[in-house]
Amino acid sequence: GASFFFLSALVDKSLLRKIPQGRYEMHEVLRQYSDEELQEVPDEKQAVNDRYSEYYARFLYAKESGLRKGRQQEALETIGEEIENVRA
Repeated sequence: GASFFFLSALVDKSLLRKIPQGRYEMHEVLRQYSDEELQEVPDEKQAVNDRYSEYYARFLYAKESGLRKGRQQEALETIGEEIENVRA
């Protein structure tokens, strides 16, 4: 992950916004720009999509044991915080 210093620098430049629970959100214009740039390089776009999918597949797999071992509430809350990213 990114260092706190790096994230703080991006927040200071208004490229990221800090949201509840210690999370960050990318500025919408920056997100659109990066998406447009990726459209120009299909292989890179596919690689980014693959890494994104792999990350969230591992995330869900890691939460599976909590769902099976009596920590359902905690696992569901954590998954709920990430559900929009999982769906993307």
